[in-house]
Amino acid sequence: MSKKKTQQAASSTVGNSGGQSTGAPSGTGSQQQFPLGEWSFVTALRTVATNCTSNAATWSCYPYTVFDASDAATNTSSLATFNWVISNTSSIYATNATEITNESGIPANLSISSTNNPFALSFTDVSLSYVAVAGNVSSPHYTFSFNLPKTVVPSPSVTSDNTASQCFFNNTILSGALYLHADRSFLGGDQVTSNTVLSDMKWPYAVEISQTSAGGQGVPDCYETVNGQTGKPIVTGLDTQPASEECICQYSNY
Repeated sequence: MSKKKTQQAASSTVGNSGGQSTGAPSGTGSQQQFPLGEWSFVTALRTVATNCTSNAATWSCYPYTVFDASDAATNTSSLATFNWVISNTSSIYATNATEITNESGIPANLSISSTNNPFALSFTDVSLSYVAVAGNVSSPHYTFSFNLPKTVVPSPSVTSDNTASQCFFNNTILSGALYLHADRSFLGGDQVTSNTVLSDMKWPYAVEISQTSAGGQGVPDCYETVNGQTGKPIVTGLDTQPASEECICQYSNY
């Protein structure tokens, strides 16, 4: 497991100069002020949409099984865990005690990064916003949204001769909402998957994560692969879809 970043302790909360940052909920074993540290966001794959592409095989979502409440087998086969680190960028940052905001939120003075895992989504120091709408006690949450290109190895092949290929969705948006009061409910939120680092803390509240790519020219951008190298572009059988159409991988724990 990668070493955790060193975080600076907070002295007060954003937008509430008189309030102290709150500690982690009981049972997390945190040695730092909540929400700082390395977290496992345990979710289930809830939605897959392939409308941005004319060939559904070019878009896929790990772990490739959608949760179905009527099928007990998907209780585990649909699980996906994201191991990420939350760090503060200032000694004053938003916590679950920070006052209300408007719907667009405020800078949280926090950032989120992936852990050092070559098989997982990789990003560093993405800024979080804090949103807490008046009158909604479950509203307080952190949000993020940024471009993170997605690569898919189609199965079955998208070539007529079954040549290996890769498809790139270069304008994919990775977004998330990390709640600070709303309960997680999926299977009690206590399951872990084979790709979970067991020493990580599980996020104690609701979370929603999605990858989204709109249609348009060059979506997806597919190529043959030969001996692991990018080869000729693939254009046959890939008709451009309207920009209003989307491909989606949506995960949540509620």
